[in-house]
Formats: sequence, C-alpha cells, structure tokens
Amino acid sequence: MESKHKMSLPTLPSLDEVALETTTDRSSRYHHYTNTYEEVFKHLRAQPITLLEQGILAGDGLKMWRKYFTNPKSRIYGLDFENKFTPGRDSGIWTFLGNQRDHAFLADVVSVTGPLDICIDDAGHFYTDQVPAFEFLWSYIKPGGFYTCEDLHTSWHPQHSEGGRIIDFFTDIVKDVQDHGETWHGKPIKTDRWYSIDWMLFRKGLVILRKRQA
Repeated sequence: MESKHKMSLPTLPSLDEVALETTTDRSSRYHHYTNTYEEVFKHLRAQPITLLEQGILAGDGLKMWRKYFTNPKSRIYGLDFENKFTPGRDSGIWTFLGNQRDHAFLADVVSVTGPLDICIDDAGHFYTDQVPAFEFLWSYIKPGGFYTCEDLHTSWHPQHSEGGRIIDFFTDIVKDVQDHGETWHGKPIKTDRWYSIDWMLFRKGLVILRKRQA
C-alpha cells in the first residue's frame, strides 16, 4: 500500500539567494547577474566542476560559487593581485596571488587547476588586463565550458578605456563569429578564427561565451 506521506526533497536556494547571503555584488541588490548565471550554469550545479574567478577582493563571489555548486568534488579557484582573502583549509576554495595579464603566472595557475568548466573575469576591468587574460585562458576552457567577463559598462569610464574598450573587443568577436566563412552560407568551419566559440550572450554589464563541443 502506497504511503500517504511522501517525503519532500529539500529545495535548494537559488543563485540569487546564495548571492544575497554571501553579500556579493552580483545579486539582485546590485548588478543582478545571478539570474542570467543561473539560467546558463544550472545544469552544472550538481556536477564536479572546476571554476576560476579572476578578481576576488574579500572572497564573497568565491563563497557564492562554493555554496551554489553542490558537488563536493567541485573545485573553486580565485586569483587576485592583492591578498585580501584567505580561504579556510577545508573550504573547497583555493587562491593564487598574481596579475591576470601575466601569462607566466596564468600558466602556473592552470597547471594547478587543469581545464576549466567556468572562468570569470571580475578583476581590474582594464582592457590591457582583460584581453591578455582572455586570449590565454580561452584555450583552457573545456568543450562546452564558459568564459564570462563582467562589468562591461566600465568600458565607458576614461580610466578603464586606455588601450581600447573591452566591449569593442567582444563585439569584434561577434562580427568574426557571424562572418560568412568560405561557403557564404554561414556554416562554421574550422579555419574560422573563432570557430571554437559556440555562442555569446550579452546582458547589461555582462558577456558569456560558450565553447563549442569537440
């Protein structure tokens, strides 16, 4: 006889609820990136993912990701050029001290992390840092993985536009991705410069790039 009392599974908090709890500015209280991130990343929530966040300040964002991704085998990494956050020994979070524009430093980072499911750029928001970091780290994103760049609105701030504007860099990639290729039929071909990009999603202040499956 079937029991009349069915056990209800606990409801996991949304990413925004976790963001509000950890006080990161990605929450609906400020930038409101969390709803977009949850739409894109929710299929990975219980998977053993590897995530690298560039620019960690006091570690609020890292704590958010550690709480949201529930698989105990997930590895959450962060890097910054200032040492303002030290994760606990058993926190499931690891950090590196260095500059995102330094390819030798990034090579040391990925030698530890291995290939990445998600890489987030929330660092200095300077074009001369963001572009070298993307161009180096994109090759370490797993097929089907994601690279995001936050706070695109800083491209219009004079102090962040020296050398170029990051929004222009990514919209130039959009043009390349949408190019006709050799066939004039829009079919992606492996000789395309950005063939490895499956899609790009823009929302206010944020771009997310997904790597094509192998």
